[in-house]
Amino acid sequence: MVVRRDYMKNKFKFLAAGLTIIGAAAFYFNFSTDNRHFSCLAQYHVQNNGLRANMLMRFFFDGPSGFVTMNGEFINASGIHKVISRKVLFDFTTTKSNYLLTSKAIIPAAFDETDNHSLAYLLEGFYTNINQLAQYNIHYDGNGGYIFMNGNVPVLLCAGS
Repeated sequence: MVVRRDYMKNKFKFLAAGLTIIGAAAFYFNFSTDNRHFSCLAQYHVQNNGLRANMLMRFFFDGPSGFVTMNGEFINASGIHKVISRKVLFDFTTTKSNYLLTSKAIIPAAFDETDNHSLAYLLEGFYTNINQLAQYNIHYDGNGGYIFMNGNVPVLLCAGS
């Protein structure tokens, strides 16, 4: 009877240890990869020297690469509205909340009317030229979204999708 009880205790301890290891591994895997697989949507409004842009930016991060779609309008100094509709493909590396993005391709839609030279007055080179860098600190906001920051300055509030 004593041998049977000890056997059951050892079996229970072994089972509990195995489940703890599996749970810890699942927890670690979820949180170690979570910052590499997400998407979000942000409104972006910017102006400089009479030029303006209003757009929606949807970011997709998937492992080592991702893309951002930009759809909206560009308004030149004369007040003429032009359509912005393009996709920027990128690779990225991350250390904790620090993301370094490298643009790999700029793909304008057939109806995109904005030239890269004009957009360069409003956006970082990452969005207008290939092999350009963008660095953000990206923090989860606790409500399903993300805050993109340059240093201590918030740049985008990106709602989770």
